[in-house]
This record gives sequence, C-alpha cells and structure tokens, in this order.
Amino acid sequence: MDKDDFVKLGNQLVDEIMMVRSTMQDKGWQRFIRPLVLGGFFLFGSYYLLYAPPVKKLAKLDGKIRVAVTTAKYADQYKELKLRLTAAYALMPAPKDRNGFLYSAILDSLKAENIVADGLQPPNETESNGLIFQEITITMTVKFSELYAWMARVESLKPMVHISSLQLTKKADPVGLNLVVCTLSTVIPKTRY
Repeated sequence: MDKDDFVKLGNQLVDEIMMVRSTMQDKGWQRFIRPLVLGGFFLFGSYYLLYAPPVKKLAKLDGKIRVAVTTAKYADQYKELKLRLTAAYALMPAPKDRNGFLYSAILDSLKAENIVADGLQPPNETESNGLIFQEITITMTVKFSELYAWMARVESLKPMVHISSLQLTKKADPVGLNLVVCTLSTVIPKTRY
C-alpha cells in the first residue's frame, strides 16, 4: 500500500463516520439502542466463548512446553547428581541401623582380626542438618601388623566407617606391642531423597 491508498481509506472512514453521525441525528439515539446492545452482547459473547478458551489453553500449553524444555535441559545433570547421591547413600548406614550399627561393626572387625579391645566406649551421637554423626572410641594393645590389618578392614566396611583419629604409643614392655586409642565415626542421613 502506498500513501494514496491510505488517504483513500482515511477519506472513506471519515465519510462513514459522518454518515453514521448524520443518521443518528436525524433518526435519534433511541432507534439504535437495540442493535448496539445486541452488537455489544454478540461481541462480548464471541470473545468469551470463541476467543478466550483457546487463548487460555494456549497459555497452559506454553507453560507445559517451557517446563518440558527446562526438564530436558537439566535432565542429564539431574541424573548425574541423582546417581552420585544414590552412591553416597549406599556408603552410609540406613536410619533403621542407627541403634547399634557402629558398635556391632567395630566388634565384628575386631573378632575377624582376633583382637581384644582394652576399652570400647558406647557411641556418641550428634545431629546436624538432617545428618546423624556417630562416634566411638576404642582402646587396644596390638602389634603394628595387627593394627594395620584391622585398619584396612575398618576402612573397607560397607556401610562406611571412618577412622577419625588414631593415637599410637609404643609400649616398652612387652616389646613389639603398641597402645592404640582410635576414634571411629559414621554418618547416617535421617531422610533419603
């Protein structure tokens, strides 16, 4: 469309408006109230019945598409993090094993290496951020080779038991024995995701 076409359209629009105005003045407003009300009713009815439902449906579909695109974008990262979390949970004791897991795991490892503990304290327990930290201290008199074998066994336990601290003191009598004070710990998540 060029400039002349716009001028023609503008002139036609002005002519139509002038004709409607003059007709309204000649015949009066009362004569046109019914058609105007019906026209307005049909206009609003067609908007709410024909136009609004598909627009609302389209908005819902756009929202679902955005969610699907975001899900697809982060799906691989989510799967990787979920696998890492599952692997971490596999290393930790279950909440049902809270009472007695650490104590029995230590006793079983000592029996397996034929070590008799001089002292074994009950586990201390603290909670922080949805995690239960259990810690137990053990005192024993052993040869270094026995200590090494026992430590290797403890570090390979499943669920995980961690050697938090180890104090080794060489005993003068009998020769070859060591006094060991060892603190072992584990972490139990209260809830798993």
